[in-house]
Amino acid sequence: MTPSVAAEHLDGFEARSLELMRDRMSASVHWKLLDDLYASGCTLLRPIGEVLLVGLMLWCRTGMDWALPWAGAIMLTISARARLFASYRAAPDRKGSQTWAWRFIVGTWIESALWGGLSALIPLTPDPVVHLIVAAALSNRLCDAVSRDSAEPRAAIGQVLLMLVPLALACLSMMDPIYACFGVLTIGQIIVSSMRIGRLHRQTTGLLNATAAVETRNAQLAQMNRKLASLASTDTLTKLSNRGGFDAALRREWGRAIREHRPLTVMLVQVDQLGKLNEVCGAAEGDECLRRVADALQLTLRRPTDFAARYGVEEFAIVLPDTDRVAAHYLGERICAAIETLGMAHPAAMSGKVTVSVGHSTVIPAEIMVPAHLVGQAGMALGRAKASGRGCSCAWDEALDASAGAGLPHATGERARDFPPFGPPSLARRLALAAAGSLAMPLRPAIAIGPEVADTEDMTPHGA
Repeated sequence: MTPSVAAEHLDGFEARSLELMRDRMSASVHWKLLDDLYASGCTLLRPIGEVLLVGLMLWCRTGMDWALPWAGAIMLTISARARLFASYRAAPDRKGSQTWAWRFIVGTWIESALWGGLSALIPLTPDPVVHLIVAAALSNRLCDAVSRDSAEPRAAIGQVLLMLVPLALACLSMMDPIYACFGVLTIGQIIVSSMRIGRLHRQTTGLLNATAAVETRNAQLAQMNRKLASLASTDTLTKLSNRGGFDAALRREWGRAIREHRPLTVMLVQVDQLGKLNEVCGAAEGDECLRRVADALQLTLRRPTDFAARYGVEEFAIVLPDTDRVAAHYLGERICAAIETLGMAHPAAMSGKVTVSVGHSTVIPAEIMVPAHLVGQAGMALGRAKASGRGCSCAWDEALDASAGAGLPHATGERARDFPPFGPPSLARRLALAAAGSLAMPLRPAIAIGPEVADTEDMTPHGA
């Protein structure tokens, strides 16, 4: 396919997408107009008093027996329209928008025709009071129609024609200059009202279209923002969350653990001797190794609350809410076994296979601590696992921290990895170390945790 043909196909696709979007917007606007029409149920009942008053006055002035049946016919029409309004509010999706629109229009036309029938009294009755009552009633109904039903121009213009055309013809048939002038004014009122209804409908439709366009654009922008946020927090190689996603998840679970006073575990997983694998087999083989390790981590984590992320070049970090040290140790051993089971070749390793080292730390967070404490402790445990021969899991404890001589970071937002792992601690750091040790003391089980941990019957697996 040539570039010009591809461009034409793309333009056609964009045109079809825009047309589909306009159709959806038009349907949405039509339903909003129907909602406005059928929301005026209270105003629908307002003419009841007016019908009774006009019918009573005409019956008293003319003595004609048809005044009361006329009022009864309008009352029946109003009752039928009220049931229609109730049906729409109960189940608007039961019928199409055009069906609801035409039912509204027909009901409006029938009621307007009954009101327009009053104009027959003008040539039949010489009483000017009756003429005034008819003109006032029709004028009142006209104002109500223009203000209430302009959202549906077919209904509103139909009301104007069915009420004012008979009135204009009745006035012109009187052969009186005053009535003739009033008839001409009524014809002008028909034209002006029809133009006003059309203008109001166009303004309302334009405003609703603009609102629908803004809502559609906002929805598209929100979707794009969600995609961008997901891409910004996702590692492109392993499809896991990146360091930013891990930091956000750790802060979220840290706050929840403080509120609920529950244990929280951070686990660091490092691919052993990944640099040598890249040197011997190439960077492509190293990338494939990282992808397979990431997939194995996701399969090993069984709970939906467990969160895995790529933490460094060859490191992964896992946040384990509501996980004690024993469960974390068993999970670390399971991760090591899962990676070794993959059987990925590593010519530079002593075992000939790719292995991982795991370090983890568990605390019940307190207000005086920061999440970097936990990450730093997990890093120390990872160093011990690597020093123990790699391919194993190790937990953090105070003896490990004291032997390393590492200070704890303070609550200034600095990372634990920004601090020197070795060196004599200062007095402030020794005090912070003692405080952290007293907080972590209740979490240590009665058995030794480390590569040489013994199997006991009371240990429960992770997620049990």
